[in-house]
Amino acid sequence: MRPKLNDSQSTSPQESIAPTRLSAVDEFLTRHHLWRLAIILTLSPILATLLSLGARKHWMLDLLTCFRVQYVIVLIPIVLLFLWGRRWKLAALPMLVLVYNLVSISPAFIPVTQPPAGNRTFRVVVANVWSKNQKHAKFIEFIEKENPDFFLVMEVNAAWMKSLEVLRSDYPHTVSFSRQDNFGIALFSKLPLVDEEILTLGEHKLPSVFARVQAGGEHFLTILGTHPLPPGSPRQTKWRNEQLVSISELAGSSKGSVLLLGDLNVTPWAPRFADVLQTSKLRDSRRSFGIQATWSTGNPILRIPIDHVLVSENIHIHDRRIGSNVGSDHYPVIVDFSIADE
Repeated sequence: MRPKLNDSQSTSPQESIAPTRLSAVDEFLTRHHLWRLAIILTLSPILATLLSLGARKHWMLDLLTCFRVQYVIVLIPIVLLFLWGRRWKLAALPMLVLVYNLVSISPAFIPVTQPPAGNRTFRVVVANVWSKNQKHAKFIEFIEKENPDFFLVMEVNAAWMKSLEVLRSDYPHTVSFSRQDNFGIALFSKLPLVDEEILTLGEHKLPSVFARVQAGGEHFLTILGTHPLPPGSPRQTKWRNEQLVSISELAGSSKGSVLLLGDLNVTPWAPRFADVLQTSKLRDSRRSFGIQATWSTGNPILRIPIDHVLVSENIHIHDRRIGSNVGSDHYPVIVDFSIADE
């Protein structure tokens, strides 16, 4: 006679198999020290994220804000592993840090309310061509293919300006300041410039572009282009911040439609970038189009978005994308936009 099992003794196959499988996986991970490895891997993004909260206090902490996407990529599989292994306490802090970084980068993927599209669509290209880049023909072919209405180039020296002369028949209107270092700058336009000037902003006096473009009808478009120093030391960071403040104030005081273009040497998650948006009264054209990292072309793992197109609230963004490799250490940015009818 078979003994009867009471309710407390009875188990379903699913209930008995699942813990067994989980225990086997847990034993495997423990035996091979993979739990310990996962914990070690979480330390870098957690520590970097926590330190980045002091970005305004020190230039090196400011650099840590650049890599929020990388922190997310590292943390997601580890957090999932902790949750799957029911290591709730181990998962708690990495999950909080993951959520913080996800929230930081999420605006790039969230649709933004835009003004109505205008009757005419314009295209602008922003490109740090790199002063050491010898592939001038490759960039010229890129411009001929993309056919922008105007384009801003940075790190242009005398050799670059000579090569770009071939485009002057299509882009007769230009304002430029070439230098033999990494801070030459030039704007080329198919559309007439009703006003143009090379500005020297901040204590370091690097050149920036100011131009007003006749954009059809009664529309005039103010274009500001700038390329501050990278934040590689306390002094360089100070000079970068001063230049960003100056160009932002100029954008904020400009009337009508405004574009602020350039390799700003700052990512969208840095406090200084938030200051730029607030002071300039512009919005990031990247919104709803993704991260679109541009530098460095040679390092996809640590690539970050530092080339920007910021626009006034009356500008409708139709498309934003990264261009092909033109031999530079930066990818160019291509933005199609229109100006809302008033």
